[in-house]
Amino acid sequence: MTGWAPKTRTQDRLLALSLDLWALTQVIVSEPRDWQISLTPSKTSPENNPNAQPNSASTSGLEHPASAGVLSQLKAAAEQRAALIGRTVMIELEKRLERKERCQGFETFLVGILLLNCVERMGWAMMRVSVTSVEKNEDQQ
Repeated sequence: MTGWAPKTRTQDRLLALSLDLWALTQVIVSEPRDWQISLTPSKTSPENNPNAQPNSASTSGLEHPASAGVLSQLKAAAEQRAALIGRTVMIELEKRLERKERCQGFETFLVGILLLNCVERMGWAMMRVSVTSVEKNEDQQ
């Protein structure tokens, strides 16, 4: 089952899965500079202690040392979930197209558009990675 379901008039599971896949591919291909991590101090942290000395080297947001690890873990989890959902969406879409269901024509069209957008987005991301790696190899030589 998906993590969330859009509030629609129809309960089309395939459309909900496609929307999940679309959101996950956005997470996967987004740049870390587009993200923001908020650090909330706990009650026992030095920031809440009035007797503690202020730390001038305090870091927050993406400058925090742990943020790179958090971002890579989030992307890895999104990639695993997208692989699972993507496989399911493609299998269900193939079954729907083989049955030629006319009653869900528009929903099937939307699923196809969302899936193509995900493929295009991931294709551009892979191209960007390959161009970057080629440029790095040329710089090293």
